[in-house]
Amino acid sequence: MIKKDILKKEIILINPRGFCSGVKRAIAIVNKALVQYGTPIYILHEIVHNEYVVRDFKKKGVIFKNSLKKVPEKSVLIYSAHGVSPKIRKVAEFKKLIVIDATCPLVKKIHNEAIKFNQGNYKIILIGKNGHNEVDGIAGEAPMTVISQPKDVNRLLLDKNDKIACLTQTTFLKSDRDKILKLLKLKYKKIIVPKTDDICLATYRRQKAVSILNKKIDLLLVVGSEKSNNANRLFDIALQSGINSYLLSSSKIINAAIFRNCKIIGITAAASTPEEEVTAVIEKIKKIFINLKIREIGTKNTEPIFPLPL
Repeated sequence: MIKKDILKKEIILINPRGFCSGVKRAIAIVNKALVQYGTPIYILHEIVHNEYVVRDFKKKGVIFKNSLKKVPEKSVLIYSAHGVSPKIRKVAEFKKLIVIDATCPLVKKIHNEAIKFNQGNYKIILIGKNGHNEVDGIAGEAPMTVISQPKDVNRLLLDKNDKIACLTQTTFLKSDRDKILKLLKLKYKKIIVPKTDDICLATYRRQKAVSILNKKIDLLLVVGSEKSNNANRLFDIALQSGINSYLLSSSKIINAAIFRNCKIIGITAAASTPEEEVTAVIEKIKKIFINLKIREIGTKNTEPIFPLPL
């Protein structure tokens, strides 16, 4: 028999959470392309890093590829929200693909910054996760050095008299970026950064909402894919503050054991996570605990709407 006090659980739904404008735009682009062109439609890499979204599009006839080698000539191809390198664009042009660019406008901004700084003969440092699709795309625009940790700054061998510029992956954890940038500014006094922050405002708002609430909850559930950089950064915030946390790619992995010794459960979702997944997590918890209180806290998404390219 479950003790009465164990049944008293409270869920706090953290706002903002879930889809950002760039993700909404990318998904809308695919849906509109399906209507306009029919199937098959090819997408280079996952349109966004979320298994639920990818699986849903596969059911609709969308084909995902990690390279252009097996994409037939003259096919319809969509670039993911993470963007691609100039090399990819050249291959697509050679194969005469009908290209629809779903790159998030905020990611595109960094591509343009990389081009501009390179034209100005700057040595470029990119703060980001090596191997991430977004970082690969940006790094393809110009020669640059990618770093991801404060200790990487010590390994940099750039001449202190060089013109140096620093860019940041849109979904990087802001607090970590600030630590790295502080060290860079100490080492390279004249280093410059773009006038507007590279870190996506939607990403930062989700990170800030979690960091503010950390002291008020016993457990944080981050609903999102393990492939999602912004999901992992939300998870990191909880770990850094000492809060017990789980990154949930599916409601199927929820069981009563993870709620042991906690009463207040915070739930957030990555910028690539549909609200349906959050609902599935809540429904699973409802099956475990009878006496469950649910409330929302924070401000819901108030982000710009990006126009579609088709």
